[in-house]
Amino acid sequence: MARGFTLIEMLISLVVLAVLLAAAVPSFSGMSERSKMQRLAEELQGFWGQTKSEAVLRNQELYLHFVQDGAAYAGEWALVANTSPSAPSDRHAAKVNALTYLDGAPFKNITVNFTASSTTTTFDRVNGRPTQNGNIQFSVESTKPLMLKFHNRSSARICSVTGEVYGYPEC
Repeated sequence: MARGFTLIEMLISLVVLAVLLAAAVPSFSGMSERSKMQRLAEELQGFWGQTKSEAVLRNQELYLHFVQDGAAYAGEWALVANTSPSAPSDRHAAKVNALTYLDGAPFKNITVNFTASSTTTTFDRVNGRPTQNGNIQFSVESTKPLMLKFHNRSSARICSVTGEVYGYPEC
């Protein structure tokens, strides 16, 4: 009796393996999307908290600028906090005098929109609160957006626009 696999047995094994892998790939892309969205949410919340703390620590007003060079989904945006009220011309110039800087390049394919009365938000030097209300909305799919919601009377929080998504509650 011969030992080992025959060619037909090996082909059947490969077909079964290919079917199993084909079923796992969509699940992996969903997991990757979830991880990227959660990472951006945590980065935004950390950046916000750091900017508030820095304003109080320095006893100086800080200005948060949303700078967008190109398409929002292409990662061509940046958040920068500095001491200048005028917005930088582009995200590369924003790095020069930045106290805190968050580049959108690692978050390609996530659409990011800054919604407030202006693309510059001022943080008070005494209590670190922003001077305006607004949000930063971001999504991979338009059906599952998250947002960092900020108010001039309370802290910022991450929430979902359309029901619980990625582990974040609805706003």
